[in-house]
Amino acid sequence: MTRVTERAYHELQEAYDFYNKRLFNGELPDCLITFQRGKNTMGYFSYQRFVTSDGSNSMIDEIALNPEYFPVYPLIEVMQTLVHEQCHMWQFHFGKPSRKTYHNEEWAGKMESIGLIPSSSGEPGGARTGQTVNDYPQPGGQFQLATLELFRGRFALSWFDRYPVSVSGQKDLSAIVSSWRETLTSALQSDEAGTDIEAVLSMALLPSVTLSDEEAQDDAGTSSAPVFLEKPKRSKTKYRCPECDSAVWGKPGLNIGCTDCGKPFEEC
Repeated sequence: MTRVTERAYHELQEAYDFYNKRLFNGELPDCLITFQRGKNTMGYFSYQRFVTSDGSNSMIDEIALNPEYFPVYPLIEVMQTLVHEQCHMWQFHFGKPSRKTYHNEEWAGKMESIGLIPSSSGEPGGARTGQTVNDYPQPGGQFQLATLELFRGRFALSWFDRYPVSVSGQKDLSAIVSSWRETLTSALQSDEAGTDIEAVLSMALLPSVTLSDEEAQDDAGTSSAPVFLEKPKRSKTKYRCPECDSAVWGKPGLNIGCTDCGKPFEEC
């Protein structure tokens, strides 16, 4: 019997290996893929973050994905985050990365070469480079077509955080789904095999349901929809400098900065 941990991490490894082969010609080295929660981030790449305990001092990279985003974003956007971080990994091993968390021209060029367009806004017209850069798929590009192939194999992530992030202030889920419906339609114009777009979307989404604890208890075992709850409020928040990685704890909503770097701290 496959254990839960084995299944959950096998799925992440399957997606990593698939995109490595389809988009990076199998050039990316092995890495440790993890689930990590972080404030305002769907994922991150960390170069040589882990070291072995056998005395050899062998080091390995980390790619982390935030499971709090899984219930409220299409799975294809989670895969987009994975590939975004794989591009960072490619640059650390085969290119010249800039200072920490900065997205430079070389990284942007690699993203575009595999069908993801860098944009600070996540939409056409945004800046290609900078400290915070999102991306959107090129219609009919390599990333889109590869993802369609992955989903035809019934790929899925089995486990989701029960306390998802709030999407207030962002595009609502219907807008995200509508955008992906349009972009998948564009991709299929050059796809001879054909794909049921609605089937892909339904497979890549979970119904996001927010219930109180009492409602969740009443509905336990009676509903096929996953039960998602509001995250308990924290009394303290961790703040981190985006430049030097210094960190402090304090009450939520503090307006503080790093005196060494002159950068405002970010909640994490």
